[in-house]
Amino acid sequence: MDGGIPAQRRRDYARGFLALGLTDEASRELAHLTLVDLEDTDSVDVLVDTGMESRNWPAVVNAAQELTQRRPTEDKGWIAWGYALRELGRIAEARDVLLRAEALHGSTCAVLHYNLACYYSLLGVLDEARRRFARATKMHPPFLEGAKEDPDLEALLRADSAGNADGADGSNGPGGSGKAG
Repeated sequence: MDGGIPAQRRRDYARGFLALGLTDEASRELAHLTLVDLEDTDSVDVLVDTGMESRNWPAVVNAAQELTQRRPTEDKGWIAWGYALRELGRIAEARDVLLRAEALHGSTCAVLHYNLACYYSLLGVLDEARRRFARATKMHPPFLEGAKEDPDLEALLRADSAGNADGADGSNGPGGSGKAG
């Protein structure tokens, strides 16, 4: 604790700054936390958020990995960890992280399947990308619109446009009809 301000208040300040898009200020608040304060799971949670907002991918990998160990039943750490690995160009590792999370979150987390669709698309495994995309959009239909602009799904979009632009095969790829077959 620094300057008499409790650690929880520092974390709250950091979250407030993040909500305002002020990542430098959030980082400054967290810099006041002691090593003991940083061991608190809420501190790790805020470190994940701060790293994501500031696009500090190595920091997100470290904090999110720790968060998944402390709160494996929450999807946030898993999604952030995979996303940070993807941003670092470590696509196969990102996929592997989410595959580990699938047993815990596969039935409830559409983002997990959407991100897996992206990672499989980037890896050129288009059948699995298509399957994951279908599952994600079944769980969360608004993903259909966003996918059209997602560069991570470009290979899948191209393949579906070239092979069957209207999605009549039920593939539910980004270029498809959006209806699971």
